[in-house]
Amino acid sequence: MKNSRLKDTSNVLQSNFTSQNSLFINDNAASLSRSLQSLGGLGKPTSAVLRLSPCISNLAKAIGMVINFKDDAFAAAANVSKLTQLLDASTSTPENHYNACVILHKLAEREASRNSLAYYPQIIESLVHLLQTTQDINVQTEAAMALRNLCYAKPASAAVRSVLSVADLVQLLSHPTETIFVTALSILHRQMLFLPEETRPEVKSAGGPVQLAALLTPERLAEPGWLATCADALRMTAYEDPQVKLILLDCDIAEKIVYLLKAFRSHEKLQHALARLIKVLSVSTECKQGLVEAGAVQAMTGLLSSSHSSLVLETLWGLRNLSDQAFHLTDTRELLNLLVPLVSSSVEHIAICTVGCLCNLTCQNATNKAILIEIDGVSALCGCLTTFINRDEVTEPVCSALRNLTHQNEHASLAIHQIHDFGVLKVIVSLLKPDRFPAQLPLIKAVTGLVRNLGLSKSCRRDLHQLGATDRLISLFQYASGVYEEATQQRSSILSNSSELSYIEGVRIEDFIELLLVALQSIGQHTAARLTIIHSPEGVFTSFVQYLYSSSEYLQRASLDLLNEVTLSPEGAVAVEQAGAVARITELVHSDNPKTATYSASILHRVAGHLKPAEYQKRLSKELKNCLRDAGVLPVNSSPSPATAVAPAKADIVAAPTPPRTRTPAMSAIPVPSTGSPIRRIPDPPQHELPLPLPRSRNTLNEVDSIEFEEDGK
Repeated sequence: MKNSRLKDTSNVLQSNFTSQNSLFINDNAASLSRSLQSLGGLGKPTSAVLRLSPCISNLAKAIGMVINFKDDAFAAAANVSKLTQLLDASTSTPENHYNACVILHKLAEREASRNSLAYYPQIIESLVHLLQTTQDINVQTEAAMALRNLCYAKPASAAVRSVLSVADLVQLLSHPTETIFVTALSILHRQMLFLPEETRPEVKSAGGPVQLAALLTPERLAEPGWLATCADALRMTAYEDPQVKLILLDCDIAEKIVYLLKAFRSHEKLQHALARLIKVLSVSTECKQGLVEAGAVQAMTGLLSSSHSSLVLETLWGLRNLSDQAFHLTDTRELLNLLVPLVSSSVEHIAICTVGCLCNLTCQNATNKAILIEIDGVSALCGCLTTFINRDEVTEPVCSALRNLTHQNEHASLAIHQIHDFGVLKVIVSLLKPDRFPAQLPLIKAVTGLVRNLGLSKSCRRDLHQLGATDRLISLFQYASGVYEEATQQRSSILSNSSELSYIEGVRIEDFIELLLVALQSIGQHTAARLTIIHSPEGVFTSFVQYLYSSSEYLQRASLDLLNEVTLSPEGAVAVEQAGAVARITELVHSDNPKTATYSASILHRVAGHLKPAEYQKRLSKELKNCLRDAGVLPVNSSPSPATAVAPAKADIVAAPTPPRTRTPAMSAIPVPSTGSPIRRIPDPPQHELPLPLPRSRNTLNEVDSIEFEEDGK
């Protein structure tokens, strides 16, 4: 019988210990290689035998380790029967119990003997039964430690399930004796690791998340290693389970994690486990908010200084998830200083997570934008863009971050010039790919926003146009308009009028068209680009005008902004009139929105300046001023003399409308002298009037120019 058992054990060892033996051989092979290299570097001549002597010695040690490994396994297997008898509670004495547990504890500490004993479920059953019946604290301690070590092998963890249920183990987590609840924690952790599909649901149904959360304190687990085990067990219970995440949030898990990160700064194993737990929890929006409010972002900042790339990566994953709820934080200078060098990391995933963090942290946060520009973050992002030009998961957040940095902060113009000087404009334009619409729509939208901001610089918009950005934007506008028209027709025929338009790749088409219009306006400040827009393919300019009739006020304003830009030139004024836009623009002069009314008045004023006689412009000026005063755009005061006439201040233009007054007759109701019937066009010019100065073009998004209208002459 003994020989048969040894034969069976030999077969088990042959299949299960090969990897361990290979590990020893590989380690020693590396040692042999180093020895050969060191010998080969010696300058003095040596014999072949002398040079091979260290190699032979290391090889002998490796063979000895393999033999000893097998010997340990055979020795453990040979004593299973005797150890089982000593553990029998009915036939053995407490002293024998203790001695057997001590032996098992020692054997289970060595991998070879542990793996061998794990295939004998009678050992596991005897240890569990002894733990349930003994009153001797020493026996209990040794039995618990032996069982704990044996369960590091998968067969032993599985064997425990037959004699000790998951519910029992969860209940033992609240046991007053540390040895017992630590052993229960260790076994549960191993079972969830080895048998996730069977064990994790049972742990959740037995109330395991609450019990584990209660353990995650230094008062219950003083050893950082066990805190790390508990954190990892919590991670496995919360993985892909939103309900468990909310349960843990109610257990103050966010505050506990932040406390442990601050209290154990030098224990990397615990930090790694906590970072992985944060990564899992931060998928939930509620948990994100709780972690950010608890100070998780600040507590995790220091982990980025670790020399272990695995810890840095886990930290970055968590920070990236949290950052979209942490964009309002301003005490982030240390974090940003640590993130910028990581943008250039040779580890691809580190670079990806880093740019994602920077993208979110600079969203609607002028302080973070300014700090990142000051610490040379623009150059780092541009370098990352050129390195990962073919990786959408990198280029999209990089372009989004650059878009954020070039908009609405005190250093935005500096960021624009840094991008221009880096020589990355060609790369940026190459990402505007009409042929990849809509597959790459999130990336294209980010690049379009960046191009719009870069167009505020004279040198940038010139170079962008020369690189083909204008033509690419027009092509994208054609594609997007087609999709938008189809979605609008579908909504009107099938869905209710309040239904949202379709999203493509998470991007709302209406928002993308608005962005294209403002990008064309921005780059259209360059004369050649403006002419390209005016002479765009058939139907494009008509689409610009059609958006004046959109129910979206944002689309109306974006279209007005673009038409206001193109009417700077006579060709643009002709195009606007030929497209039939004057009638709709005349209506929009009476809009309650000050910006819409101002842009509309500006377009009419420019069209008249290019196409109508000088006498006509005076009459039009009076009508426009009256309309803008009624809308609260222009201040209501007595008309000064021409010598004292001044343009309205920008603050007056963007201010809220004044209380309603009696409106002057609408532009659309101006009668033609011969017939007296209302018209929808620019009225015929009056006689003996003076010309008006043209309004200036605007330079920034959502900013209305001070439009200079000449006051009445008296």
